[in-house]
Amino acid sequence: MLASGTDSEGNALAAGSLARDKIKDMEPVTLDNIFLEKAVFDVKADGGCAVVKADFPASASLFFEKAEKMCREWLDAPVPEDEAFSLLLSPYLLNGSVYVLFLNLVFAYGHEKPDGGRCLILAFDNTATIPYETGDVDYAAIVREVEAEMKRRETELAEELDDAKEEEDAARDAGAYDFGKEIADRYDPEHLESRGNPVDKGRVRSGRQGRGIRIARRDEDA
Repeated sequence: MLASGTDSEGNALAAGSLARDKIKDMEPVTLDNIFLEKAVFDVKADGGCAVVKADFPASASLFFEKAEKMCREWLDAPVPEDEAFSLLLSPYLLNGSVYVLFLNLVFAYGHEKPDGGRCLILAFDNTATIPYETGDVDYAAIVREVEAEMKRRETELAEELDDAKEEEDAARDAGAYDFGKEIADRYDPEHLESRGNPVDKGRVRSGRQGRGIRIARRDEDA
């Protein structure tokens, strides 16, 4: 949750990067890596599967293409035993004190969105996911920040629901008023002559009226 979505100004809540490393003497040596510029992440984890969706704006399509190519090359070739492929996510709310490492990529799919942006969907073996801490972590501060962010999102959602309800009520009231007025105009005897009756045109001419209903007789010459 801390890495998913955007803040109140539309900025991503986390930074992410992909890396391909070669393990040599128990130390990783980076073979390739890419920072996922401007990507907005959505993280879902359940049991043994972790799915990370990265949405790129159209202006960052180059980073999407590089990331997609990097994933495809890893999945399309036999996995070397001394290499590792990973996604690193660092939530901005935690100020770099905690980050999450996703390992064992098992699926990748990328596509273009209707707005011209790009979407990259990655699936990892969640049993291999590793959370890391860097230095001293102020968990109380983290909890406060998380609670504040959750409250902000709840407030935004409540405001959106209120706005939607107001628009729906306004549309319903406007529709009911217009419909009632149309019925009143159509069947009010005082308005019939001015509005005319399309049935009368070319076939019948108006005669006497009774109880607000136009009585018509056929033309004698017809």
